[in-house]
Amino acid sequence: MDTPIKTACNRCKRNTNHRVLHAVNIESEDYYEETTYMIIQCMGCDAVSYLTEERFTDKPEMAKQEWTSITRQYPNTMNEQEEFNLFDYEKYDQFPGKIRDLYIELETAFQAESLILAALGLRTLVEAVCIDQNMEGDNLAKKIKSLETNGLISRNDLPILDKLRELGNASAHQTKRFSSEKLGYALDVVNHALTSIYLLPKLNRKLQTKKSPRPRNRPTETN
Repeated sequence: MDTPIKTACNRCKRNTNHRVLHAVNIESEDYYEETTYMIIQCMGCDAVSYLTEERFTDKPEMAKQEWTSITRQYPNTMNEQEEFNLFDYEKYDQFPGKIRDLYIELETAFQAESLILAALGLRTLVEAVCIDQNMEGDNLAKKIKSLETNGLISRNDLPILDKLRELGNASAHQTKRFSSEKLGYALDVVNHALTSIYLLPKLNRKLQTKKSPRPRNRPTETN
C-alpha cells in the first residue's frame, strides 16, 4: 500500500500520517468480509505500530461498495480504551437470566470498542426488559412509554431511552457508528433503568425483612 494512512501515534500524541511497511489482506470465503493486517510507521517520528482493519457488509448486493470498517491499533496508549460505567458481576447477576446474558454480551462489545454492536446491544437490552416486564405496545417506542406509565422509569428517563431506540435503529439499518462518549451516556441511562427495575426492589425487600428487634422489657425493680 503506497498511500499513507492517518491514525494515532503514541509518540506524537496525535493523529499523523503513517506509511504502510507491510500489509496482508485476507478475504473471507463469501467475499462479504475482509481483514487487512498492517505494520505501519509514523511519517513524523518513525514509531512503528500494528494495525488491523476489518471491513464487512450485511448487504450482499452492495459488497465492497458499502463497507462497515473497524480498526484496532497496537499499541495505542494515546487513545486508551475508555472506561465505561459497566456493572460488576455481583450486580448484573441479580438480573433475570436473559437480561443478565444480554448484559454480558453488551459488556463484551463495549470492552472491545465495537460501538455499532454496542448500540445494537443497548437497544436489544431495552426491548428485552420491556418483554420481561410484559409491557404493552406493538413497537418498542410504545413499550418504552409503558415503562414510564407503569412507574418503572422516570419521566426524565423516557425521552433518553426513546433516543437510544433511535440510535439502535440507525446502527441496525444504516450501520451508523456513534461516538463512545454518546454511547457511554446511553449506557448510564440503561444502567439507571436496570437499577430502578431490578436492583432497588430487591434491596427494598431486604431492608423490610431486616427489621430491628424490639427492645426487651426490663424487669421491674423491687425495693
